[in-house]
Amino acid sequence: MYDEHTFLTKIARDPKFSMEFLDDLSLAGGVSRACIKNTRVMDEIIKQFHTYLFGDELEQLNKSVYDCLIDKLKVRSTTTNIVNVFDYFGEMMFYAAATTLFGKTFVEQQPGLYQSYLEFNHALGIILMKIPMQSFFLYPVIKKRNEYIKRFENLKINDEQSKIVQARIEFFASDENKDVFSKQDTSASHGLLLWAAVVNTVTNSIWALVDLLIHPEAISAVKQELKTIDINQLYERETLNKLQILDSCINETLRRTVLSMSTREATENITITDSDGTLIGLRKHDILAYPSLVKHYDSDLFPQPYTFQYNRFVKEQHQQNGKKIPSTIVFGCGKRMCPGRYWAVNEIKMLLALVITNMNIELLMDESYRKKLCERLEYQYTGVLSNGGPIKQHHDQFKIKYSCRNIDVN
Repeated sequence: MYDEHTFLTKIARDPKFSMEFLDDLSLAGGVSRACIKNTRVMDEIIKQFHTYLFGDELEQLNKSVYDCLIDKLKVRSTTTNIVNVFDYFGEMMFYAAATTLFGKTFVEQQPGLYQSYLEFNHALGIILMKIPMQSFFLYPVIKKRNEYIKRFENLKINDEQSKIVQARIEFFASDENKDVFSKQDTSASHGLLLWAAVVNTVTNSIWALVDLLIHPEAISAVKQELKTIDINQLYERETLNKLQILDSCINETLRRTVLSMSTREATENITITDSDGTLIGLRKHDILAYPSLVKHYDSDLFPQPYTFQYNRFVKEQHQQNGKKIPSTIVFGCGKRMCPGRYWAVNEIKMLLALVITNMNIELLMDESYRKKLCERLEYQYTGVLSNGGPIKQHHDQFKIKYSCRNIDVN
């Protein structure tokens, strides 16, 4: 349906509609149905998200990501290098998130973790196709999934871990839950946490960087804005909130790259009434989808919707024009809205700010292809929740030449 008001105010809040897709995702990731259908367990996990991904806990996560990114940039050579922007920064962002959540020691003890994650992400997409389990084709996919999951077995609480991981380890091992979670349930839940933390953030952070690199006026405006802050305090809430132009650039990228569609499944036969009075009859297990990505390309809301306008979401500009900024839906909606949305945007902000201030970077892209991307981004539609990065035949267009400056961090 294409009725945002009805979907957000009625369907997304109605307990008669469920998010079966998230259950399917957990099952595909290796968690048993018994755990997923345990309401007490799921309620506690959601509570943990809202406890440890907001407020002061969020700032601690920001600080850890900031430190990880700085460490990565420090060890990079000051000589000029040529790499693929998606490969280079994709791995950097992944390890920043993995280290923040699970600690430096865990990451160092897991050689090939990034490649294993990529294989796990690919496996999820195939498993969600619901090919019969006895299929010979599915066997190697399940094997790759389980190899990734196995990396999270027998985790013990330590001081390097984030508080959300510590809370989950304690919760899974508690007397109340030790008979609920099998060894695979526990390790799969940890693996899915890391997957959820990076699956959208990694790819879209790089698209945000690409948007800046192919739009000189945008990166120039961001550079000027970054001069107004103390980059050493970048991770602080007040500093991040000052970066309105950078925030607008990120929102403009997400508007065009996140393949957002909110779905709900009817848990019983039900009739709903949309905004114009039309009655919609749904049977039990019918799925209702609101394709917010269609809204994101609505020219009445977003003039020239396929192009990148870096200041489209700058609040001050819209206030001067007496207009309200149209909303976007890139992190879902309702009570199951992505709880890590603020951390994700903060990670992207910090990456872009640190790259711009600490690196000399040039995108080695053909001018004809750059102009094509300025008119409309091209990307793979193969991701589970996000786009799959650049189209394969144009992968080489995303090479960058870079060198790192001497970083002076207090």
